[in-house]
Amino acid sequence: MVKRYSLILPAIITGLLLLMMVSKSVCSRSRGEESLQGQPNVEATLYGIAIDERGQPLPGAEFEYVVREFVGGSGFSSVTADRESVRSSVKTDSHGRFEISIRGHSLKIISMTKGGFRPFFDLRSSSGASLNNIFFRFVSWGKIRYESSTSSPAVYVFVGDGVREIQMLPSRGGRDWTSVQGVIIENKPGWPRKPSIDGVRLKEPTD
Repeated sequence: MVKRYSLILPAIITGLLLLMMVSKSVCSRSRGEESLQGQPNVEATLYGIAIDERGQPLPGAEFEYVVREFVGGSGFSSVTADRESVRSSVKTDSHGRFEISIRGHSLKIISMTKGGFRPFFDLRSSSGASLNNIFFRFVSWGKIRYESSTSSPAVYVFVGDGVREIQMLPSRGGRDWTSVQGVIIENKPGWPRKPSIDGVRLKEPTD
């Protein structure tokens, strides 16, 4: 009898442990799904312009980007996952301009290249910062968070190799809706808190 119980007890303990692990996994998944419910995607367009350190348009500058979207259901409350949906690139036209149209919730620029030039931007930009022209969250919890426009595009400054003085500054462009209801930020150019290029300075305007 003792031998029989000695065989059954480990099996019971193992079964209980497995049940606890499965329950924990299901609960974690449920919490994760609930945290994403009510997260819709939107159709949006990022308008941008690439210029050199003097403000001249830069044709042929290439921007690689990724788009993220919510997936899992067709309804507002049935979203269960967040994934990368698009990874692509775009080049500026003869006027230095480009457009990126998406369906998702956010867009991130992952590289900016132009032969003979270096991109000048803020390495410390966070989401929503006026100089953050790298990451754009268009919607959050059903509310528009960022809006781009052709009249106020995101500005990307490229500095020529060997150039140490610049006359133009980067900008996020467009406008952001803050967490405070009704407060809108019109994004303007500015000097990066942590410049991506060392040893450059802003050239003072001359009369």
